[in-house]
Amino acid sequence: MVFFNKLKLYSIILLGAFFINSCGSDDDPVNSDDFDFESELEEFDDFDDFEDFEDFNEGESEPSGNISGQGILGTFRLDGDNFVKIDNPQGSQNLMISQNAMPRQQRILDLIKDIVPVNYRSRIGRYIIFAGDSAGYATPTTNDLSVWDMAIAVDQEDENEIIHTIVHELFHILTLDNTQLNPLINEQTCENFFTGEGCANETSYINELVSNHWEDILDSNNTEQESNTIFNMFSDRFVTSYAATNPGEDIAEVGAFFVLTAEGFTTKEIAREKIQILRNRTELVELRNSIRTNLNLDANTNSINALNAIMTSNKLTCGHLHKK
Repeated sequence: MVFFNKLKLYSIILLGAFFINSCGSDDDPVNSDDFDFESELEEFDDFDDFEDFEDFNEGESEPSGNISGQGILGTFRLDGDNFVKIDNPQGSQNLMISQNAMPRQQRILDLIKDIVPVNYRSRIGRYIIFAGDSAGYATPTTNDLSVWDMAIAVDQEDENEIIHTIVHELFHILTLDNTQLNPLINEQTCENFFTGEGCANETSYINELVSNHWEDILDSNNTEQESNTIFNMFSDRFVTSYAATNPGEDIAEVGAFFVLTAEGFTTKEIAREKIQILRNRTELVELRNSIRTNLNLDANTNSINALNAIMTSNKLTCGHLHKK
C-alpha cells in the first residue's frame, strides 16, 4: 500500500502543476520556473518501489500451461522419513508454474526417499527442487565435502528421466564426498586424480576409474563439443556420450547405468570394465539392490525397458557437476 499512496500523491502533484498552468489568467501568468519538478520528486527518493510493482504484476499473471523460466520451487531437508521445507524459494520471480508442478515436486521427493538409502542421507543436507536449463546438480555445502546439496529439476516430464537424474546426482555425491576425496590436498601435491573438489584417495572409486580408463584422454575434454568428439573416437569406453564430458560425469553415468539397467551390463568392453569397478564394491551392490527393490524395478518390465532406453539415449543429465 505504501507504493500506491506514493503513486497517488505523485499524481496529485502533477495534476496541481497542470491546473496551475492551465487555469492562470493572462493578468497573473505562471512562470514554469516557479515549479521545481526535480525538487518535488526528491521527496520520493525511495520510489524504487515501482520495481516491486512490476514484480507484483508478474506474480499476478495467469500461469502458463507448462513450467517455464528458472527458479527454485522449494528447499527441503529430510527429518527421519519426512521432508521439511527449510526456506522460501529464492530467485523464482520469473518462474511460471503450471497446476501440475506441485504434485510433480511431491513425486520427486517421494522418489528421492526411495532412491537415497537411510544410511546415505546424512551426506545430503538439502534437497532442492528447481526449474532451469539442466536436469539436476550436486554441490558441496561444507569445506570438508561431508555435506552436499542435491537439486532435481521439476520440468522433467518423464518419471524415468527423473529417476535417472536422482541416481546420477547421488553418484556424484558418493564418489566425491569426504569418504573418497581429501579436500586439504591441492592439485600441485595430489599424487592421485584431482577432481577440483579435492585429491582422490588412492582406493577411491573415481581414482580407480581414471587410472585404468582416462589417463590417455584426461586433457582432451571440457566442452560439450569436445566430449562428443571423444565419445565418437572412444565410444567403447563410455556408457553414454555425456559420460565422455569428464571423469566425474563418467562415473556418475556408470553408476546410473549399473543401478538402473536390468543387468547393469553393456556389450561395450571398456565400459563394462568400468561397471565392474562398482560391481566389485559390496556397498555399491547393496545400494543397487536397495534402489531396485524400492522402485520395484525387477518386477516392472515397462520400467525396465523405459530405463534401458534412457540409459542408451545419450541424453545430457546435469550439464556440470557444479551448480550453475
